Amino acid sequence: RMRARLRRIIDAPVLAVAVGVLALAPTLPVSTATFVLGTSAAWIVVFVIDETRRVHRLGATAGHEMAGLIIRSRRTGGPPSTGRSLARAVVLALTLYVPLLWPVLAVSLAMVRWGTNARALHDVAGDTVVVGDPTLDPEVQRQRAMRMRLGRAV
Repeated sequence: RMRARLRRIIDAPVLAVAVGVLALAPTLPVSTATFVLGTSAAWIVVFVIDETRRVHRLGATAGHEMAGLIIRSRRTGGPPSTGRSLARAVVLALTLYVPLLWPVLAVSLAMVRWGTNARALHDVAGDTVVVGDPTLDPEVQRQRAMRMRLGRAV
């Protein structure tokens, strides 16, 4: 999961800068708990905007592309609308980055692992499904998925 989260900043310079600012924020002499919480909230906002844009425009994040996966609307079969992408991104960001909601993240992961339709809470919120990219050769898609599982995706 950690590698998957880090892959989100590939080809995302705004997210990379936000990570840098967050890493430096506690070292500043004016760093207070309020400042750190503020920068953390700013990260969530930047993440939601970037995630919404990528999912709506491309139908995938960098991590999905590396795994040979795409995100599709259950209603249209195409990339989700901006509103659905936003709902998906908000739920994903909150469960990933708000420690009080990590038990909800655990439930979400359990839904993917043991649920009948393998959809996480953010997919339910956005009415989306993650599927193999039909434009890829099945063997290429299988190899990409295996590299991701083994942590070897570049």
